[in-house]
Amino acid sequence: MKVQLHATPEAFTELAPEWNRLLDPARSDTLFLTLDWQRVWWKHLGRGDLMIFSLREDDGTLRGIAPLFLEEDNGERLLRLVGSHEVVDYLDMLIAPGQEDAVCHALLD
Repeated sequence: MKVQLHATPEAFTELAPEWNRLLDPARSDTLFLTLDWQRVWWKHLGRGDLMIFSLREDDGTLRGIAPLFLEEDNGERLLRLVGSHEVVDYLDMLIAPGQEDAVCHALLD
């Protein structure tokens, strides 16, 4: 699986059509994973370094999006999910059904 880092806010626009296809309301029925929430939150409240990872099969098929940002807090570098650490119960990565293990392993590698 190929992992690509998108480090600018333009990534929200670039990934928009695929983002919306990965967001399956039956599995992730929350406003906080929508492209609109993520983009607006980052624009107005984002801090640190944006790090959105897209994970694709060799044929280019998108299997996952990990919307993250890196920030420093009390001297520690923290990798957090875009959308606010206050609503972390409602945040997640977007992953195609059945691809959870492959996407997570590729991201961690």
